[in-house]
Amino acid sequence: MRLYSKASEYAITALTNISINSLDDHFTIKGLCEKTHVRASYARKAFQSLSQGGILKAVTGPGGGYRFNKSPEKITLLEVIQCIDGNDAFDKCVLGPSFCNDNQGCPMHETWKPIKKKVLTSFKKVTLDQLIKLNKPVKKEK
Repeated sequence: MRLYSKASEYAITALTNISINSLDDHFTIKGLCEKTHVRASYARKAFQSLSQGGILKAVTGPGGGYRFNKSPEKITLLEVIQCIDGNDAFDKCVLGPSFCNDNQGCPMHETWKPIKKKVLTSFKKVTLDQLIKLNKPVKKEK
């Protein structure tokens, strides 16, 4: 069971990489794809969604690309996932789309509800900046 889509995973990877390497400047999809090995088609679609969601801002004209619309300290994982997967990203049944909904539950429904609530709370708390700090190399002590 995946909590979010592969596209959201790519978006989180891309945003983390961008934050580490070019926070103060704009970046291009081509440059990002070379660094992260994310396919350009995924990146284009993800960045359009992230722009529409207010996380990124498109930079037009020569040398255009994208830049952050707000700082990584204010971007939560939940925001990124919802930009890519939609606001109902976590409303799906853990057993599959045909098993249940909030009106008619499956055998896992009552077990999953409190777990889902904790997951959502965690995704609301974790920011992109926190992920960036985890991904920076740690200096070895001598």
